Amino acid sequence: MPRKKPFSGKQKKQQLHDKRIKKGKKYSTPGSSDHPPQVQTWQPSSSDKPTEPHSSHSLPEAKEHTKGVYDPSRFHLNFLKESREELERRKKDAQSLPVIFVDERELEADIKDVYRPGSATVLDVPKRPTWKYTMSKQQVERKEEAYFKSYLMNIYEEFGEQNLSYFEHNLETWRQAWRVWEMSDVIVMVTDVRHPILHFSPALYEYVTKELNKPLILVLNKIDLVPANVIAAWTSYFKELFPELHVVWFTSFPQDVRSVDLANKKSKRTRKKRVYNTQIGPKELLQICKNIVGDKVDLSSWATKIESDLQQLGFHGNEDSTNHHAAAGDSNRVLPQKVSSNEKVDKTTQDEILTIGFVGHPNVGKSSLMNGLIGRKVVSTSVTPGHTKYFQTYFLTKTVKLCDSPGLVFPSLIHKQLQILSGIYPIAQVQEPYTPVGYLASRIPLVDILQLKRVENPRYRDQWTPWEISEAWAEKRNYRTAKAARPDVYRAANSILRMAVDGRLCLYMRPPGFTHNKDYWEQHENTVGLLALQ
Repeated sequence: MPRKKPFSGKQKKQQLHDKRIKKGKKYSTPGSSDHPPQVQTWQPSSSDKPTEPHSSHSLPEAKEHTKGVYDPSRFHLNFLKESREELERRKKDAQSLPVIFVDERELEADIKDVYRPGSATVLDVPKRPTWKYTMSKQQVERKEEAYFKSYLMNIYEEFGEQNLSYFEHNLETWRQAWRVWEMSDVIVMVTDVRHPILHFSPALYEYVTKELNKPLILVLNKIDLVPANVIAAWTSYFKELFPELHVVWFTSFPQDVRSVDLANKKSKRTRKKRVYNTQIGPKELLQICKNIVGDKVDLSSWATKIESDLQQLGFHGNEDSTNHHAAAGDSNRVLPQKVSSNEKVDKTTQDEILTIGFVGHPNVGKSSLMNGLIGRKVVSTSVTPGHTKYFQTYFLTKTVKLCDSPGLVFPSLIHKQLQILSGIYPIAQVQEPYTPVGYLASRIPLVDILQLKRVENPRYRDQWTPWEISEAWAEKRNYRTAKAARPDVYRAANSILRMAVDGRLCLYMRPPGFTHNKDYWEQHENTVGLLALQ
């Protein structure tokens, strides 16, 4: 066969365009774009001011989705577009301004500064408008679209002068969350313990506990990345501010399993198998659910499953002696079944099923947490935020049902650098990664951790710029540009940000007053108990 001729990116887009037309999966409007729309709203910056943030061109247009018509932008997350002048200005600052290490007190953060700009105002979340079963699907969707557009206009009018951060503008994503909130008996808000106040929404807490009258459980996930005294301080902080909140510690992480030949003392490579170990959290979560439902739902099958998983991994002990839980994915396990829309549910047991809905920001570990509870990978996961597009339902046991929802970014007042480092904003969408690298280097000893060597002709003798840090990391990792073989600074900066999101470079926040009372939290009973569990 003849060799394929190379073609440009523009020709590749045209090729995909023609292929979609052949398949018949194209918009009804001939001139519509293949790419998901970008929201032209104001991105917070130190020097920018909002320019008509609530105008018609800055809000996503609501679309009617016709059945059978392919729409690639339906579940696509909308991100903000920055001006070229602002990107160039920040790039020059990263090349010229040195990194100044800040005091540890700068890492303390209060939830009032993120979601409560004033004592009487709170950044609200969109709530599903009232509906009836007598309404048609088109009537419900039109009502939701009108409400959501009004919500966006109101929130920009009220907080436009504040530094509103990126938050979710896709109505379809909020619709998925609304369904989960309605169908769940218990709602679990999953947060990353490194940045818990960024992922916890006080408005959602008020809505769930006051209006829906449902219990809310806060999961502090990924506790293996943060010191125990910080976790204990955050636990007391949330319980004091939100008395109706239940707090659970959790950790879930995958491991690659390999069999070892003890006779030859060699590692025998086998096909990699993902096993999700959940060592801390399931028993406490079960106990809270027991206290909530009482005798209405029989949760003995869940307790039996936990004990069975412990025995399979060699953990022995009674119910009160440990809070460990590990899940093994061997062939003897009964696999959870995914619920489909055409599956018949036994009416005699339908009211005796406990539905637990998981909500939270992207990349906080909701899907991994569900995989850890179940014992094997049943929910697709990814390090890229926004991987889960629609809610998915699985049976943990015959009486416990888990519901995973797509990640939602709630409106807040945090700046973009912290959103990137906390995993909310996808790194692939970052056009200027050097400013977040400088923000990270000013809060953790990044140069010492990465063991970087000075570049030639440094601008400062004892200080580094974000650009020099990225350039030194490119030299160490041998990242080179394709044409001139110069250090690929952009790729190196992205690599540093990805390590920060993954936890290999751990930046974590502290509650207010933690630095002053560090000795008290070192001796706190929660710290001692968590160290014993770890």
